Amino acid sequence: ENSPWQRLLVFPLLTVIVAALSLARLNPDLAFRLAYCPLRDTTGIPCLTCGGTHSIVSLMQGRLLDALAANPLVAMGIIGFGAWACYALLATFIPGQRRSLEFSAPEKRAIRFLTTLFILATWAWEFWRFRG
Repeated sequence: ENSPWQRLLVFPLLTVIVAALSLARLNPDLAFRLAYCPLRDTTGIPCLTCGGTHSIVSLMQGRLLDALAANPLVAMGIIGFGAWACYALLATFIPGQRRSLEFSAPEKRAIRFLTTLFILATWAWEFWRFRG
């Protein structure tokens, strides 16, 4: 582990994420009422996280495919955050489990390319889903 800040950052973020997920689980109607997209409401263009509330609620109800259909970026982000949080908690309390990922330059380019492609595909999905 080169720097602990990435691992330790999980603790304040985990607090916020757990609160949001708890709201989605315990009171999905309130979560839907709080959801608002100023970009879509003013321009008709969906943002990258449009459908994110539906995605989170679906995840909290165990409906993975519905969550991915609502917004793949948010669903995969929550799943990825969960994996990162598990690692961070484990590595904090069991220092022998700390690891650092090292990528070569071509691997970094491939990761950036695939990430960009995924983000653009998600936005295209949002445009298609909210067309009309």
